Amino acid sequence: MNQRRAFLLKGISAGSAIAAAKIAGPIAAASALPPTHAHGGTTLFVSPQGRDTNDGTTAHQQAQLHGPLATLTAALRRLTGMVIYPGQPRRIVLCPGIHTLSEPLKLGPRHRGTAESPVIFSSLNPDQPAIISGGRQISQWRVNEAGNWIAHLPEVAAGRWQFSQLFADGQRRYRPRLPLRGFYKIAHQIPASKPGGGDDQLGFAPGEFSPHWHNLADVEVLCFLEWFAPRMRISALDMHRNIVRFVSPVGRPAAWCRLRRGKHFIIENVREALGEPGQWYLDRRSGELTYLPLPGENPDRTIIAAPVLPYLLKLENTGHISFENIQFQFTNWNCPPAGYHSGQSEIMLGGAIRATNAHHCTFDACGVSHVGEYGIALGAGCRHNRIRNSCLYDLGAGGIKIGGTKQPPAAPLARYNTVFNTLISSGGRKHPGAMGIWIGIAADNLLRHNEIRDLYQTGISLGWTWGYQKTAATGNRVLHNYIHRIGQRITSDMGGIYMLGVSPNTIIEGNVIKHVSDNSYGGWGIYFDEGASYIVARNNLTMFTQSAGLHLHYGRDNVVENNIFAFGAVHQMRRSRFEKHLQMTLRHNIFLANQHSAAELLNIIRPAGQPLEAYLKFDHNLYWNLAGTVRFLGGTFAAWQHAGEDPHSLVANPDFINPREGNFTLEGNSPALRIGFVPFNWRRAGLAAPTARQRSLAICPPAFTV
Repeated sequence: MNQRRAFLLKGISAGSAIAAAKIAGPIAAASALPPTHAHGGTTLFVSPQGRDTNDGTTAHQQAQLHGPLATLTAALRRLTGMVIYPGQPRRIVLCPGIHTLSEPLKLGPRHRGTAESPVIFSSLNPDQPAIISGGRQISQWRVNEAGNWIAHLPEVAAGRWQFSQLFADGQRRYRPRLPLRGFYKIAHQIPASKPGGGDDQLGFAPGEFSPHWHNLADVEVLCFLEWFAPRMRISALDMHRNIVRFVSPVGRPAAWCRLRRGKHFIIENVREALGEPGQWYLDRRSGELTYLPLPGENPDRTIIAAPVLPYLLKLENTGHISFENIQFQFTNWNCPPAGYHSGQSEIMLGGAIRATNAHHCTFDACGVSHVGEYGIALGAGCRHNRIRNSCLYDLGAGGIKIGGTKQPPAAPLARYNTVFNTLISSGGRKHPGAMGIWIGIAADNLLRHNEIRDLYQTGISLGWTWGYQKTAATGNRVLHNYIHRIGQRITSDMGGIYMLGVSPNTIIEGNVIKHVSDNSYGGWGIYFDEGASYIVARNNLTMFTQSAGLHLHYGRDNVVENNIFAFGAVHQMRRSRFEKHLQMTLRHNIFLANQHSAAELLNIIRPAGQPLEAYLKFDHNLYWNLAGTVRFLGGTFAAWQHAGEDPHSLVANPDFINPREGNFTLEGNSPALRIGFVPFNWRRAGLAAPTARQRSLAICPPAFTV
């Protein structure tokens, strides 16, 4: 077995479904494969080398009529006719290799299982990847005199196929962009073309746009507006005034949707900018795909793949279905002709796997990768579903969505779903405003022992109401997650954990948040945004945030206790809107700075002369700055206490063993113990039992650089 084949069959990469298909060959014919019904119950086998005229009752290719089926579509048809034996599952077993879909799989009421007799989709051998793919390998390359690879795609020229993502040996490649690195900045703000309308034009610096670009209508402008990034199409260029007008506005006529001077943007899919190894350009008119190879890539060995299907799997009005040790790869997303914007959380986007009114469905040790939108979307009415021991990575948007944006009874409530021991990595590759995990109008969901990393916006987002209106988003629990490399200076106004709206009985506990950095403002650790209320945050550790470890915009009756907020670059806690009710109680927390610029540990916006008492309650906290001075709203700690704040608190070194290197274990005689701080095991955060695939998964190539 050569080295390339051995690597793929370990399933570590899972990144090259198409590559695995090329080398899989007659794997399913190996003598070690089990006989018919080896798994018990009623079993169907599916192999890329099978035939849909077979009965699917064995994995052996030599069995002829009793051999495996060729497609999952045929397996679903057979599934509905299977006899259900009490206490026995119905199984569809996928042999190693690539199971390429011609259309998405749709499972509905006819495919549902029961608690005693579930339907199980599984891999024949967990050590050899079984991959469900919505992609297609591109071959028959010719190499031109410049060394570029050229392929002609008749389906593209005929308008039957379009794609904006490309992968080489399972690694994402990007279209040509301007500038190559970093961003342009809006030179001047231009009023909307229609009075009262949203912004639909911007002023640029000379030389940044050209009316002579090839296929100008296919060029996309990605505008970075605080927490979201609309992707716009060009309608017209005024080269005399240096103004570009878009086909549609970037959003509604609101302050946060303004194309203001100094905001960042990039220009994508410019053929004239093609010149960097790894870039590619698809000419939709001619159907010609051009790829500039990286050193060492060869058209005879490197597997180039592009997505075809918009999603892979839909579960609707069904239940008791499990997926085990299966990889889901390659979904398509193209910018609409009028452009695209979503406002917040890229909420308009779906998932490669999407569900509505699905219950008791499980994804165990599965992978979702190389997709154009979110990985998994559990929509309205989804209950008691589990995602565990899995990997979601190289994502066009975010990892997981739970719930929707409508309150019951307008839509059934999503409830009691669990995400456990799952890695979400390298999101926002096309839609930088997406979240690692988004929970909207949903209740009693559990996010426990996950790792979320390498995103351009928030790690975990909870809630979908603004202000104090009633909502069904209650009782969600976020426990022992490790969230890091968030924002990366690409977007602004984010949190490692972000909360929005009234959320009774919501618990944020035992999480570690590290390295949250913003583009212009708002790199927070734990973020209570508009109306966030009745939430408890305890035993969390935040460190190395660009703004502060804790931010309260506004809310009421929140409790923040026994946390460590360390090394916020500006402050350790901020309250940005004053309200005349109890907003937050802060007790038994440690606030730790490490630089002179962060000596003002608390930043509390309030009207002049307005006392804090009754609106924010501080007590039994410990404050320290390893760099020296500690100030409290410009004054001393004594003056702070004289004003009635923190009567039992201390300014003292907490005596962590090595906090600068991330060791927040307390020495035995720490003064933190005197203010009632209870040491907690911050090392518990993150994956509870990392799988081999999770341990080996590398960060994907970045989509944006500062």
